[in-house]
Amino acid sequence: KKICGQPGYMEMLNTTWAACALGAKVAVKYVLGEQDNLIDRSEAIAQWGTGYFTSAAKKDHWDVFKPESHDDLIFLIAKRFLLAEAPAEKKYPENLLGIAGVLNWELDGAQLKSAQADIIHLVDLLNQLPWRSRQLLCALVEKATQISYDEMFAASSDISKTLNLTAYELEAQLATLKKIGLIDFMGDPASMRIYLTAADEKWLIWGQLKGYCHKAGISLKRLIVDLQFDLLDLKKK
Repeated sequence: KKICGQPGYMEMLNTTWAACALGAKVAVKYVLGEQDNLIDRSEAIAQWGTGYFTSAAKKDHWDVFKPESHDDLIFLIAKRFLLAEAPAEKKYPENLLGIAGVLNWELDGAQLKSAQADIIHLVDLLNQLPWRSRQLLCALVEKATQISYDEMFAASSDISKTLNLTAYELEAQLATLKKIGLIDFMGDPASMRIYLTAADEKWLIWGQLKGYCHKAGISLKRLIVDLQFDLLDLKKK
């Protein structure tokens, strides 16, 4: 009723949404009915961005939000979206010997305890991030190249392609990670290099976790996105 009574209301809403960068703060999935004659597909992609956009066949402007069964594509899209955005259950590492094996550092008992505390702090920090931000961080670590002893970076073009994000969407998500000191970047989002750091300047953890996942045959997503850090324990399979 608000939109029909005030045709400019939607334009005002879209302008405010973009100006306040709400896309980085509010999780949204935009769904377009492919049989819709009111909203053009190319305009929808331009406005919403590829990363948050999907379409549904045999749906129009009116029934795109009315699923008919549990097998209806609209229901499945909503279900996957809600489950992905649900809070993850964080799990901490407990086995100090396992942690030592993952970190590949020569540490005494006290240092291992300190390393465990650092990892727990990192898990708590990641837990504060939206699911999409953790997904982006995971992609950054997976794509990162270690070019010197104290530097890991990823190309923004690789990340945009992997996550199907526009330059605007990528920049908005990167700002969240930069704000809490997990990454740093400068320049044009379409061509910039993104530098990875870590909580309390313990940047080495990213390379060690990446190497551990590769050797153990587990997905890095299970750590960074799903927060299953108990996988660092040797007793865990």
